[in-house]
Amino acid sequence: MSPNSGKCYQCGEYVPEGRQICSVCEREANLVINDKTNDGVLRRCRPAIIRAAKACPAKTIDQRAVYEIGQIGLACILAEIADNPDANIGKHQKLIQAIAETRVLVERLAIVHCASAQDADAYRFYLDQAAKRNDPAQAKR
Repeated sequence: MSPNSGKCYQCGEYVPEGRQICSVCEREANLVINDKTNDGVLRRCRPAIIRAAKACPAKTIDQRAVYEIGQIGLACILAEIADNPDANIGKHQKLIQAIAETRVLVERLAIVHCASAQDADAYRFYLDQAAKRNDPAQAKR
């Protein structure tokens, strides 16, 4: 028996005997992945994000995330563009890259901290609430 038997081929989660892939990865693999959409790219890269999220203890991932958020510099780029709109030539690509890096980092944190079904439900609830707060059509008058 190999040391990896009983683990999902993609994410490393436990799988019942005789299976090579967990039900979550199987569902995602069966989705039509359109790499031209943001969500399609994330779905395609999700196994790598899951591996990164499971590579270290949550505390280590959290500590690295604090550092990585600073390295990405999204807040600084946004401040520079807001403070001097004429100087944003060339900053646009940096902003797009920072947004993408931040999104992957947040996805990794969600995987680490939403492992249980209860946590995943809470995450979806708060995600829904945040989306509603940011919807101008939903704004209270």
